[in-house]
Amino acid sequence: MISLAVEWIIATTAAVVFAHLAIEIVGAAWLGYALLFLLPIAGGLPIGVCQWIVLRRRIDDNGLDPRIVRDRASKTPGLCPILKGIAS
Repeated sequence: MISLAVEWIIATTAAVVFAHLAIEIVGAAWLGYALLFLLPIAGGLPIGVCQWIVLRRRIDDNGLDPRIVRDRASKTPGLCPILKGIAS
């Protein structure tokens, strides 16, 4: 026979484990549903801001990288007057 104390410990342990598992599953499901809406804001916004900070230092107001424009204009001297005008 198992003593009352051992039965009590096993029953309590099983109940705590199942309750914790149920709360964890429900919490993960709720968090996953909430992240469906929060992740684009919480994750996408900081990523977009950081990329914008990097790109605004590299790209002119016309949307072109001045280093690439100068490089292409020097390789095609008579073929692309538009690039020459932008590079100067």
